[in-house]
Amino acid sequence: MNSEVTNVLSPINAYVGIDLRFQGDQQWIIEQIGPEVIDALRDFKQKTSDLENQYGSFAMKLCHTFFERISFIDENEDELTNQW
Repeated sequence: MNSEVTNVLSPINAYVGIDLRFQGDQQWIIEQIGPEVIDALRDFKQKTSDLENQYGSFAMKLCHTFFERISFIDENEDELTNQW
């Protein structure tokens, strides 16, 4: 459980991956916030992922529709017909 939180809190070093220089500070923070906060954050992460999975297709549909409209405008309008 703590290693999961430590990985999330750790900065990423481009050369070696997770930068462990702050591991002691992170461990202290984890001990201070306690298991209740860690469990709540884990629950938040899971529910966020669930919502992304549940509603992600709607966001894709919105983006696809924007692209369709942009393509239509590009093909059918010019400076004289485009009101912008």
